[in-house]
Amino acid sequence: MKNLITSESVTIGHPDKMCDIIADSILDAYLKNDEDSRCAVEVMATKEKVIVSGEVTSKGKVDIEKVVRKTICDIGYDNDDACYNGKKIPIEIIMNTQSPDISIGVNKKDIGAGDQGMMIGYATNETKEFMPITCVLSNKLAKKIEEVRKKGIIPYLLPDGKCQVSFDKNLQKVDTIVVSSQHLDINIEKMREDILDKVIREVIPKEYLKDDTKYYINPTGRFRIGGPMGDTGLTGRKIIVDTYGGIVSHGGGAFSGKDYTKVDRTGAYYARYVAKNIVASGLVNKLMIMVSYAIGISKPVSIYCDIYEDDNEKLALVYDVINKFFDFSPNNMIKELKLKKPIYSKTTAYGHFGKKDLSYEKLNKVLDIKKYIRLAMFKKIRYIDSKDTMTKREELLNEMTNNEIDELISLSKSNQCKIYYSHFKKDNLKYFWQIQSEIEKAMESEDNNLIDILGDEQDDIVKQMNNDEFNELIKGDLPREYIDYIKKLRIKK
Repeated sequence: MKNLITSESVTIGHPDKMCDIIADSILDAYLKNDEDSRCAVEVMATKEKVIVSGEVTSKGKVDIEKVVRKTICDIGYDNDDACYNGKKIPIEIIMNTQSPDISIGVNKKDIGAGDQGMMIGYATNETKEFMPITCVLSNKLAKKIEEVRKKGIIPYLLPDGKCQVSFDKNLQKVDTIVVSSQHLDINIEKMREDILDKVIREVIPKEYLKDDTKYYINPTGRFRIGGPMGDTGLTGRKIIVDTYGGIVSHGGGAFSGKDYTKVDRTGAYYARYVAKNIVASGLVNKLMIMVSYAIGISKPVSIYCDIYEDDNEKLALVYDVINKFFDFSPNNMIKELKLKKPIYSKTTAYGHFGKKDLSYEKLNKVLDIKKYIRLAMFKKIRYIDSKDTMTKREELLNEMTNNEIDELISLSKSNQCKIYYSHFKKDNLKYFWQIQSEIEKAMESEDNNLIDILGDEQDDIVKQMNNDEFNELIKGDLPREYIDYIKKLRIKK
């Protein structure tokens, strides 16, 4: 029997995802007017009407109906041929203010969790997005379907659609792809050919598609009726699509329509941020973090980590890193991830994780984590004399920055050790250009996460340079804007 993993994604016109997008668009509208808005918005889309309900407490004024209609039309449901028309559909709005029993826990200086519950964060180094490969591929397929529809490359497609990818990790190949896309009246074989050529083969790397890869494109043969005309949509029903594609557990709480005081959302975003930075540091290949809260209490009830390997020392180091570099209190999560900004409608489609330009996807802790890990590991083995440990010590010393080596020298009581450590200090100029070469390679492969990591490392080298080294550096072939940037770094230092 094959050992396959499978994940799915949906397009923005899927009825449940449409409701998520509406809810987050309403949330963003309130946050634009009042960053302290409290929102818990639920949306249901039926054949006959769209119902918006929930609780909002805000100083801002929002024309909810206008937001709903614009969102539906922007998705592509703006005419009768699309089976749903945002210009005409009746909209019912039933909104209340936030319960005072909830607000007493979150409307205070030390914000407490907006509810109890557990949240999951995960990262894996199997893709450059630090996401499961099935999630990456299925989300890319769904996004590509939207692109070819909106650009008119496949002009007869309509907004609703779903994609599913089954991957054989042992053979490193795609076993099965399922695509169902809503369409105008068209020859089904023509559509299957277009989806295969203009979507699947454009998105899935060639090395993953084999002669025996199976394709099921609109397997029923017809998908004319879609969106809320085919199925009633509801917020919060695509929580596996929103997260890690079923590869890891889910805490159960949905994201869309909830403001930053709701730990269902904020806790999950922060747990992803923590997991991604730790995996990107190289400490573990994959990491799952489960965090839990009690309503009104700022400190988490528990934090649990799974590194998917039997190594208690490494697991202990993961917990040490979390304790040293991260803070799961709602106040800190909101501030550190800048979650008062109206960013939420950007998160909603094609998974909340693995995207560019979202605060919780930043890899800004990797450099500090790497330094901490290297020093911790070195201190543990520095007095053990064996061939293996000597080799490992040299590997760690070769990876260390000059500042780290200086720290080791300051901690050492032996002049012999100090002299030995000093031999591993680097030529900062050579090291800078070595990193620059690696950045250029990462740019060619469009690996933005690696570019961020290497950029931080390069910034650190610039800060460590003496004046002569820095003056020599800026004589090199560097853009004027970058020279201005690194000069500011030196001033900050």
